[in-house]
Amino acid sequence: MNNRKQTWDNEYTNRAFISQLTPRKDVKEFFKWLRKKEDINISRQEILDIGCGTGVHSFFAAEYGANVTGVDISKQALLLAEKNKQKYKENLAINFKWADISQPLPFESSSMDICLDVMTSNSLTQEEFKSYIEEVCRVLKPQGYFFIRSLKHEGDTNAQNLLKNFSTEHTQMYKMPVTNIIERVDTKGFLTETLEKYFSIIKMEGITNYQKITSKTFKRNYWLIYLIKK
Repeated sequence: MNNRKQTWDNEYTNRAFISQLTPRKDVKEFFKWLRKKEDINISRQEILDIGCGTGVHSFFAAEYGANVTGVDISKQALLLAEKNKQKYKENLAINFKWADISQPLPFESSSMDICLDVMTSNSLTQEEFKSYIEEVCRVLKPQGYFFIRSLKHEGDTNAQNLLKNFSTEHTQMYKMPVTNIIERVDTKGFLTETLEKYFSIIKMEGITNYQKITSKTFKRNYWLIYLIKK
């Protein structure tokens, strides 16, 4: 997995896979849930956007008045994020920095109110993911919130074909043709067992959506997960 950084730098340079230019509906709904159901004032929150890419969700959170830190393994993505930041007239409280989430997160314990993981941690092996979840728990404040959008194994024909034809030596992982991006798909059982050690699972919903790679579109299944630190 040592070439992960280079793979993502190539992707943010050539853009065969990354196409998200506006905040995902799922993230908007999570923020609405925080505000309406949990009575959270977003403007007072310290938010960590894990795998921030070009900053789409970092900017979305910062526009609520939150203090946002966006991290990514791709320095090319971070350059684009900083360039996008220049487009905003208002002075948003965003700090972008490099981080490899397969390693300990570079933040103090109990320093974040909310963490976002939008299609980021499915690049980790199962063992790396388990350590990563422990790290997210560490940096979150007591009763902190964690949102995950990730790839679902159950019912995803494309995932099953990719695992059959492009599998790696790591469990539940395949290498995407064209992009060489390595992804992990998760079962409900694996996620539940891993997450429940550190978090209360408020919502775990499976959805179907579409993923575009170059000119082709593929039907994929995803997990939407709302978590609260125990």
